[in-house]
Amino acid sequence: MNTFARGLALAFLDGDWQEEELLERGHLCLAARPRWMRPLCRRVLAAFPTPPRGRLQALVDFIAADRRLGDRFQGRRAPPVRRWFFPSSEMVPIGGRPAQFSVPPLANVRAVAAWLGLEDAGLLWFCDLAGLNARPVADRLRHYDFHFVRKRSGGVRLLEAPRSRMKALQRHLLRELLGNVPPHTAACGFVRGRGYPQFAAAHSGQRVVVRIDLEDFFASVGYGRVRAIFARLGYPDEVAVVLAGLCTLRTPADVLKRFPRSMPIADRSAAVRRLRERHLPQGAPTSPALSNLAAVPLDLRLSGLARVWGVRYSRYADDLAFSGDERLSAGVESLIARVAAIAIDEGFRVRYRKIRVMRAGHRQQLGGLVVNAATNVPRSEYDRLRALLHNAARTGPDAQNRDGHPAFQEHVRGRIAWVAATNASRGARLWEAYRRVRW
Repeated sequence: MNTFARGLALAFLDGDWQEEELLERGHLCLAARPRWMRPLCRRVLAAFPTPPRGRLQALVDFIAADRRLGDRFQGRRAPPVRRWFFPSSEMVPIGGRPAQFSVPPLANVRAVAAWLGLEDAGLLWFCDLAGLNARPVADRLRHYDFHFVRKRSGGVRLLEAPRSRMKALQRHLLRELLGNVPPHTAACGFVRGRGYPQFAAAHSGQRVVVRIDLEDFFASVGYGRVRAIFARLGYPDEVAVVLAGLCTLRTPADVLKRFPRSMPIADRSAAVRRLRERHLPQGAPTSPALSNLAAVPLDLRLSGLARVWGVRYSRYADDLAFSGDERLSAGVESLIARVAAIAIDEGFRVRYRKIRVMRAGHRQQLGGLVVNAATNVPRSEYDRLRALLHNAARTGPDAQNRDGHPAFQEHVRGRIAWVAATNASRGARLWEAYRRVRW
């Protein structure tokens, strides 16, 4: 019903706001002349005396909720949309910080298509407003590849990787639009100049460190929230709709049927339920930036909670970290309960089994880094890497590539850089050992 309502709403908005014109465009949209079309046009005109340009969703909601249409289609599918229209609109004037962001002015759907180098029909195919890719179609027609991978901590993750043309469109959107919109300052993941070292460093030398994990972070961000992000940036509804369509996905039913049965049934059912609806795909270039923007209200509320408690807060993707002194130590269960309540209110869920309360005197670790006194990689990781370089200098690097890395030298360089980012003296010693190896 939503696809049907959206198709009709776009058709109604693409021209003069008069009964006969609405009627004609409605007939063209469905490639049919149903008797109920004229009464519907009259009800639309009564509800919207002036055309709701830039407020597409209001018109879609009105048509979808129309009681007379609902009674007519009860137990049956609404007619399919045969022709999609592209009504003209304008950027919505906005105030506050979003007005300062350098985002491209895209006043209508045709402007989006031109900005992406697509024809109108091509844009519709990629944003998939009708949800065709969720239905049984030939694999070559799909925009994503799907792979189940085992998590290191147990469980299964579904990677939804866009194919080359879709990935190119999403990278363009990320580079030219989303990359110009900053997330909350507490967000350390997927942000230029911030990463695990900054996420962990905020909590070094604290009496208590609490790590809280969010469940299915990307899949928890649905189409509605993504559309709202673009609308908040000033894009009219019809533009926000197609931009959100390019960045979200409804996982095909045949892929969901392959979901491993080894998962606990409750976890599996919850994951399938989220993936069945449009969501941010884990694997799309746009998903990290959009997840950070969707989490801005969460970060605002948790930062406020942290201030009230006198503790520190930072977030790396789905990992939330809090740290503090004796007050936090005494009331840690209360803090966790408040965080969980805020997360649920903002559309996320806490994974209770992965909550960690780490007190001074025991290893406090965030993002693979130890934060007890200063931010460092674990001593065991540093020792293993130092031994690898020592042996590589003696026997050659190939003998040390026991895991068969195809680019072993680059892999080792990355591990050294990871150590050097948090401990310059350790990094210098490892680089010196690296230079003694004959690569």
